[in-house]
Amino acid sequence: MTKSTSSHPEADVADASRTEPTATVGSVLIVGRGQFAQDVKALFEQANIAGDFTIVTSYLTALAHTQASHRQPEIIIGSVEGLGDLARSTATQLRRFAPASKLILIAAPAQRDMAKQAVDSGFDMYLTEPIGPDKLKTALLSNLQKPQDNALEPQVLLGDVDLVAQLLDDQKDISEVAMQILRQQSGIHSAKLIDQGKMPQNSVFTPVKLHNRSFGLLCADEDTPMEFMGAWASWLAHWLSLQNKMQGMWKLAMSDPLTGVWNRRYFDIFLKQLLERAQAERFRVSLMVFDIDDFKQYNDKYGHAAGDEILCHTAQLMKAVMRPHDIIARIGGDEFAVIFWDAQGPRRPNSQHPTEVRHIAKRFQQAIVTHSFSKLQDEAPGKLTISGGIAGYPWDGSTAVELLDKADQMALQSKRQGKNALIFGPGA
Repeated sequence: MTKSTSSHPEADVADASRTEPTATVGSVLIVGRGQFAQDVKALFEQANIAGDFTIVTSYLTALAHTQASHRQPEIIIGSVEGLGDLARSTATQLRRFAPASKLILIAAPAQRDMAKQAVDSGFDMYLTEPIGPDKLKTALLSNLQKPQDNALEPQVLLGDVDLVAQLLDDQKDISEVAMQILRQQSGIHSAKLIDQGKMPQNSVFTPVKLHNRSFGLLCADEDTPMEFMGAWASWLAHWLSLQNKMQGMWKLAMSDPLTGVWNRRYFDIFLKQLLERAQAERFRVSLMVFDIDDFKQYNDKYGHAAGDEILCHTAQLMKAVMRPHDIIARIGGDEFAVIFWDAQGPRRPNSQHPTEVRHIAKRFQQAIVTHSFSKLQDEAPGKLTISGGIAGYPWDGSTAVELLDKADQMALQSKRQGKNALIFGPGA
C-alpha cells in the first residue's frame, strides 16, 4: 500500500490541518489486522476523504458489527485474503444486515482472480495494490458521489426496478436504461457500451462478458480505475444475460415449434394491439386466413413427415413473398393467418395497400402450386393448393374477433367454390 513520503512529517500534518476534506463518506468499516488496517485508514486521510472509521479484525466480526449497529456503514473495506472460500456467504450476510453499504476489497496483483470471483459473488468492487490516494479517491468518489441537481433539467434516478419494468414491457431492450443506471450509480459519466473493435481513443475498457458470452465492451475515460470498471461490467453482463434468457423464453412461448412462425397466442396479442394503433393513426390492415386443401389426405397417404414438410414449406413460401414487417402465424393444424399492415404510419387517401396485398396473396398462391414438395413424389408440383379469405380493417370488421371471423367465412366460401381460391372482402 502506497504511503506518504516526506522529509518533513510535521509539514504534512500542518498542511492537512489547513486543508478542507474533498469529500465525507460517513461511516467506514475497515476489516483487517495491524498494519493493514492502519494503512487503509491512512490512505483515506492522504486522499483527503473524511469519515467515521471503525476497525474490526475479521469479516465475522464485521458481520456482528453490522448486525448490532443502528447505523449502516457507508463503506465496508477489507482484504480479499480474509475472505478465504466464503466470499459468497459473506457478501450475502453483509447485504442482509447492511444492504446500502458499498462492499470494497483490496487485492494484491496475484489475488486479482480471487477478487473478481468475489465481485461476481456480491461485492461491489475491488482495488489492486499498489493503491495511492488518487486511485482511491477516483474510485470512491465515482462510486459514492450523487448526481448533481440541475434546476433546468431534473434528473430521474433509476434503479433495478426500472430494468425489470423494461424486461416485462413487450421485450424492450434494457441496455440503454442499464447504462443510465450505471452512469448514475457509479458516477462514471463517460461510460458507454460499445461493440468489439470500436474502441475510442484515450479510453479504458473491459469486456462485458458472462459464461463465455460477450455483450460488447464497457469503456470510459482513461483515468477511470480498471478494477471499478470490472465490477460494473460484471453487473451489466448479468442483466444483459437475463434479458437474453427472457427473450429466448418469450420467443419459445410465442412461436410455433414446427414451422418457426408465430403461434396463435402471439397472433391474438399482435392483432388486437395493431388494430388499436390503426384506429388511432388511421392506417389500413388486411387479414388473410388460409389452409391447405386436402391436407389430411396428404398426411394420411404420405405420413406425418410429409405433412410436416408441407406445413414448413408453406410457411417459408409465404414469408418469401410478404413484406418484412407483415406477420404470419400458424393458428391451427394446417391453418395460417397473415397480417398485412402499413408500417410507415398513416397513408394518403390514394394508398395502394389493397392492391399490394392482392398482389402478394396471388404470388403466394402461385408459389404453392408450382413448388416441389419432395415427400409428395408424383403429386407435386401442380397438385397442392391453398384456399383462403382476406378481410380488411375497418370495412370488414373493427375488432380482432370480427376481422378474423370475416376472413374465416371467406376462406370457407373458397372451399365451397372448388378450392384453390382466394376471396377478398370489400375492405381488402
